[in-house]
Formats: sequence, structure tokens, C-alpha cells
Amino acid sequence: MDDTREARNEEIEHWADHLFDPATSMVWNPPGSLDDEGIAPRSLHQVPQTAWYLLALLERGDIETATGVADALLAIQYRDPGTPWDGTFARFLEFPQPSSGAVEWVDFDPNWRQFVGVSFALALRHHRALLGSDLVRRFEDSIAAAVAGEQASGRLRWHYTNIAIQHAWLLVETGEIDAGEVLAEQIWSHWHEHRSFPEYNSPTYDGVDLWALALWRGQAGSTRLRDWGAELEAGLWNTVAQRFHADLSNVAGPFTRAYGLDCERYVAKVAVVMDVAGVEGPPLPPRPTTASHSHDLFSLPALRLAPLAMPSDARQHLDRFGGERSAHEVITTWPTRRTSSAWLGDGLMIGAEDGDSNWSGWYQFVAGTVHWRRSNGTVGVLRYVPDGAPAGHATPGALRIGAPGRIEVHEPEPPGVGHSTKAEQGHPGVRSLALGRTRLDGLDVTITADGDGFVADVALASS
Repeated sequence: MDDTREARNEEIEHWADHLFDPATSMVWNPPGSLDDEGIAPRSLHQVPQTAWYLLALLERGDIETATGVADALLAIQYRDPGTPWDGTFARFLEFPQPSSGAVEWVDFDPNWRQFVGVSFALALRHHRALLGSDLVRRFEDSIAAAVAGEQASGRLRWHYTNIAIQHAWLLVETGEIDAGEVLAEQIWSHWHEHRSFPEYNSPTYDGVDLWALALWRGQAGSTRLRDWGAELEAGLWNTVAQRFHADLSNVAGPFTRAYGLDCERYVAKVAVVMDVAGVEGPPLPPRPTTASHSHDLFSLPALRLAPLAMPSDARQHLDRFGGERSAHEVITTWPTRRTSSAWLGDGLMIGAEDGDSNWSGWYQFVAGTVHWRRSNGTVGVLRYVPDGAPAGHATPGALRIGAPGRIEVHEPEPPGVGHSTKAEQGHPGVRSLALGRTRLDGLDVTITADGDGFVADVALASS
């Protein structure tokens, strides 16, 4: 481990310890975690993050504190058969038990079944002797309840990629091998159609997928999952690497789901995974513990328990920029047509989606991006915002748009303002660009009308 990575990991460990609340045996929401929802730091106790912190405690042999954390998590698991929340855990410690009319993602989060359940399963796999028989039994019972609640709910399908991959592994881990293999084969076979997942190019969830696929490959009690995991993990690494610009520390758009536009301004899980995998310059913020979405740093102990297998050609792209290239992919043909394109050049990168999925108004969907370096070394970002379904095409030096929409510039936020894809026109540093030429710090942009759409020609500004 190099000195920079070791120092960063030590800083993150101290940061996590500082956020641990002995009074509840859970961790607080850190600065940058929920700011874009108007929730101040140290207002709520987080649940998956506490489960990941449990693994850190077990890693260092602190069974006394770990037992208290386990007790706290087990106490907030819902046992309410026949409800959509059966087997999951409180969204936050402070949230009340859901009741009739409870709204998914607001009053409860069904995905905690997987995130907490997998953490408990990793604790059993790697620290069983330390846990003792009573805690082993309680963890096994909790995981079984999470799996049963998920199966009974009927809500999970193969195309909910990051959760489906975790759940397939958890099914096999609990002995439901046939069910796990059925779900896993659906994920694998649909990936084979276009060598892509429906949650395509999602900087947070690609990281979750790579970690969960490493669990398939290395820690699944099924030969089929191990084989499929090896193939899918390698394929996803190559997809990420093809769109990653090492000099700009970012992945080119489009993003099916993203919480930020610039990896140097928020913590993207794929960047944390790259760091664990030993990438020379992982795309993390200079001070990740103070950045937006910092709560994903809690996952480091879980990531370390699933050693990653990165293809050598992918590592070459991730370690250093190897020169101009383009990438084109079919994302899906069902339930809608979606394609992506990207162009990566010296100091400049463009990516966009064309297709029939109208996700306008959904903040996580980013239809297109342009990245470059500003004069002070920070990254500049343009965001393509379609009025309906996206119609973007990335070509060398230009973002071509075939339907109505706009281009926004997202300047670095002023102190005290977090970075988020929720930011839109009117937020600090966010504005739309008009037709004609605009000179930005480090970039010249010329937008011209073209039929129902427009063309944004971009070039690095001369010094």
C-alpha cells in the first residue's frame, strides 16, 4: 500500500470512529451525507453505514463494541410478515415503525435487507469465531428474515442491478441455491445481450456491482455464480475503464444514476472501489471525509472483504490516460431503446445518451456531460438536460443534441454548499448556456441551433 493510500485510510478510520455514537452504538450521518436533503450533520443515525462500521470493529478485534452495534442493528429490523417492509431495517434509527400507508423510500427502505444482510453474512464468513454462538445464531436468523421478507414482497427483478446482484449472493449464502442461481442467471443472460446493465454507468452503483460480483466470484457457494461473477466483474471493469479519463479523474456520461457530476467533488462508490483495487490515482475528492456523499466511505471494511479482480487492460486505462478514444454502447433494447457514446481527448471528455426513456425531472439521470480542467486545476462540468427523452451524441469536440434541451454549466460550489445532481438552474454556480459563444474558465463553448436541437462545440481555451 502506498503512503498516500495508507494515510487516507487512516484518516477515514479516525473519521468513522469520531462519528460513532456510544450512546446508541450507531454512527451519525457525517458532513456531506444528507446535506442536499436539508439534514444537518449528526442529526440521524445511519443503518447500512453502521453495519459496515461493525465490520471495521470486527476487523480490529473489538468484539465488545461490535456486540453493542449488532444489538442496535438487530433491534431495528422489522418483523412484520405480509408487509412491504418485513425483514428490512429502519431507514434511520430515529424513524418510527412503518404502518398502513407507509411510503417506500420515504418511510422505509427495502434495500437495507441486502446492504445489512450482506454485512452480517460477511461477519459470519470472516469473523465467526470472534462472534460467539449466540451472535452467530442471531445473525443467521436476521439474514433469513431479510431474505424471506424480500422473497415474499415480490418486488425485486433482475434489472434492479445493484440490489439483485447482492440478493442473488445472499440467497445462495443462506442455502437457497436454486433461487439464487435463477436470479443470477437472469442477470448474467441479460447482460450478455449488450454487455451492459440497466443501471448503466452509475458512479455509485457500479462500485456496488463490482463489489457484489467479487462476492459471486470469490465467495459464492455455487460454481455457477463463481463463473458468472468472474465474467461479469471483468466485463464491468472494462466498461468503466473505457469511459474513465485518468487525467480528469472522472467517468464520461451519460449516468443512469448519479449523485454528483464530478468525482473530485463527491464520493462515488466506484472511486472507493478503485482505491481498494490499487488504482494509482483513484478519482476521490482531495478531502473525501468532508465531501458530498461521504457516507460511502464507511463501506471500506466491506469492500476489503471482497478482493477485486481487475483485468490488466482495464487497469491500464484506470492508471493513466492512454490517448484519444471513443466508446459506443447499446445499453438496452427493452423496455426502451438506449444507447451511449463518449469521446475522450487530451484534457477534454464528452459523453451522452440517445434513446426513448423519458427521465426528465429525475435528478439522478444525467443525459450527457462535458469535463475539462479549469485554470486552478479543478474540474469543470457541463450537463446536458433534455426536455424529454435524451437525444445526445458525443463526437470529437462536440456534443450533438437532436431534440429540445439545454446545456448547464456546474461551477465549483462556494464554501458551505455541497455538490449534487439535485442542483439545477438557480443553485449557486449553476446556469444555462445561451446560443452563441461562451468563454468559461478553461473552455470555449459555441452552441448553434440544429433542427429541433443544437450542437455544442467545445474546445480547450488557449492560455
